[in-house]
Amino acid sequence: MRLAGMTFLLLVSVGQSAFSSQTLPAGDTEQVEKIHQELDEISKAYVSRDASAFERVFLPNYAGIRERPVFNLREQLIAMMRADSVLLRAGRKLDFETVVYENETPRIDVYGPVAVVSVTKRNHWRYRGQNCLMKAQSTELWIRRSDGWKNAAGHSTTIPCEPRPYHPIHPAVADIPSITRAPQNSDLEAERQVRELIDSFVNARTASNATLGKLIESRVADNFISTNPDGQTGRDLSVLRNLQAYSPSRPLGLRNQDDAIVIYDNAAIYTFRKKPVASGEPPQQVTIMFARTDGRWMIVASHATKY
Repeated sequence: MRLAGMTFLLLVSVGQSAFSSQTLPAGDTEQVEKIHQELDEISKAYVSRDASAFERVFLPNYAGIRERPVFNLREQLIAMMRADSVLLRAGRKLDFETVVYENETPRIDVYGPVAVVSVTKRNHWRYRGQNCLMKAQSTELWIRRSDGWKNAAGHSTTIPCEPRPYHPIHPAVADIPSITRAPQNSDLEAERQVRELIDSFVNARTASNATLGKLIESRVADNFISTNPDGQTGRDLSVLRNLQAYSPSRPLGLRNQDDAIVIYDNAAIYTFRKKPVASGEPPQQVTIMFARTDGRWMIVASHATKY
């Protein structure tokens, strides 16, 4: 049911497990370990209902994306954790429980002050005794600040349990309506640069295969990872070969619910609604993730879900 999916979107973050073995420079290996520590803390916080972990790790304008982006997911999560922690301290049993939250071998790619985490998540949750084990394939964008790594955005494909138990939206979350309009960027120059990169892909596909190939070679990271609407990961570049243009008539900073560029220091996302190609196909919510390395924006990941 849709409510079950909504609750899992709220619970989609990061958990604990051994991260994938990658051959990385010493500096990157250290950063991967630090990110993994944060993943572990958030995982434990879901089970214990510790709001402070979410306050520390998630950015205030964190974008949680599944069928559509939600830009106040952090506030909804914190509200749920605080409400449930009061009940736990009073010795009361929770209606909404996270029994186990874990990751299956996350892949972490570091691009200086930016990282991409691609991971399958397993969430064993319970509502009033009804158990459900849900999975999700997620792509997350992390940024490094002076006080550590922060989770900036995450796009997830949910694999629901069957049968899916009915449950209402958590009352603390219901009191905070979802915000689907992206916040205005303070760094309009970075937004302009990302928009120009998007436009270059749109223009290249109408020029020649050679032009598009050179652009992919120069502006797509070697470790680029994609997740298709079926939750399969790989290096599928089709979403870039058919990239949808950002509205040229929209002034910098203007937002709607269909597409948005959001800047997070040296990282960015472009999330948009992709119209179906054939009749009867569902639209898709697509997110492209960017990292700025050596002063140049590179495309590092993509994720698409059926709307």
